[in-house]
Amino acid sequence: MQIKAGECFGLIGGSGSGKSTLLRVLAGLQRDWQGEVQVLGQPLNAQKAFTGALRQQVQMVFQDPYASLHPLHRIRRSLREPRQINGLPFDEASLMASVEQVGLPGNILDRYPHQLSG
Repeated sequence: MQIKAGECFGLIGGSGSGKSTLLRVLAGLQRDWQGEVQVLGQPLNAQKAFTGALRQQVQMVFQDPYASLHPLHRIRRSLREPRQINGLPFDEASLMASVEQVGLPGNILDRYPHQLSG
């Protein structure tokens, strides 16, 4: 399977077919696997954790906002903290550009996770 930059895809399959395992491998959370996997052009190693740029560019996003985001923090804070930790710009313009880049309106920054739809 090859997914190109900017593409969206759906992963479907029956129970036990490996959907969750594949996603865990791609997110660097599954260490027990065999085969060849590349993410962003970099080969993954089952024995090593993500490092460097790959660690900053790959993240699992759960459908349920309660599983990913602090329920008492606005989206702005949830986006600002990891950018600040990783030395990336976290000013208002950068946050606005981030949400607009994924097709979301800027006013989402003032919402709480429970105010987002799936």
